[in-house]
Amino acid sequence: MATRERRALRILDESGDAMLAWDKDGRLTDLNIAAETMTGASREQLLGSTIGEILGTTPEAPAHGLRFSLRAKSGRVIPVAATVSAVQGDPLVTAHALLRDL
Repeated sequence: MATRERRALRILDESGDAMLAWDKDGRLTDLNIAAETMTGASREQLLGSTIGEILGTTPEAPAHGLRFSLRAKSGRVIPVAATVSAVQGDPLVTAHALLRDL
């Protein structure tokens, strides 16, 4: 893996904001450590679940300043602000969201 890619992955994983990425079917294909922490679920538990299961809906991209109620594994509901971006040209990722706990 190139130095730039390693750096980008480290920045993403060390972010305090959760990042969730999903495919055209709404299934999670990637996430960062903050997403694991926020949801209380491991990467393995989250991959393949749907964004709708996590946020209660599948947000349309692009959008900024959205608010959702994230459902954690414990059942706790966490209000979050989200920025959703579309991803072009990647067969595994259609969109991603950055989530901040409110």
